[in-house]
Amino acid sequence: MTNIRIDHNLKFKTATLGCFLRLPLDKKTLALANILACMQSNATKEFPGINLQAKTFSNLYNTSLQVFPEVFGNQIVVFYTINFVEPREILDPDYNYKVIMDAFFKVVKEPLFDGQLLELAKRQLEQERKQYYELPANVSLSGFFNTWYRNIPSYQDSVFGDEKTLKNASLEEIKSFFNTLKNAPAFNWIWV
Repeated sequence: MTNIRIDHNLKFKTATLGCFLRLPLDKKTLALANILACMQSNATKEFPGINLQAKTFSNLYNTSLQVFPEVFGNQIVVFYTINFVEPREILDPDYNYKVIMDAFFKVVKEPLFDGQLLELAKRQLEQERKQYYELPANVSLSGFFNTWYRNIPSYQDSVFGDEKTLKNASLEEIKSFFNTLKNAPAFNWIWV
């Protein structure tokens, strides 16, 4: 028996804001999407430090930020989402969504292109990659994709992308990739 008790609080609910970018799948694009997502999760121009960005979003009604790419068929969807606590009865006269939305848009639209941030993202992704492939099920899944898509190498690594790109991507490549996102084939917003 656990000692967990969950009280239902009708004074609050959660809200979600999201932006989704759809791109064609290939190994290099997936690797660049992972690097950019990791960099944006850590810091942006407006919030140039990991702690500053985390503290800013925490102070905005416990907002949590998630940035990650995911493969759907022959496409990559880059997810930008924030979740935050929304009071049902607004007691704070300064409460509005504008501050939250402005912070969110700054993460999406204004990444910080910094060499140290890039190297940090590469190290984080390498660590995630090692942990991912330590699980036997993930090794098996990777083997399946390598066998199934042996004639279509762009589809083989559907989690992290090209290993060489993950290790050797330059700041200029990341900037160029970000600029292509502005012309992504599909750009969707969702407000829940």
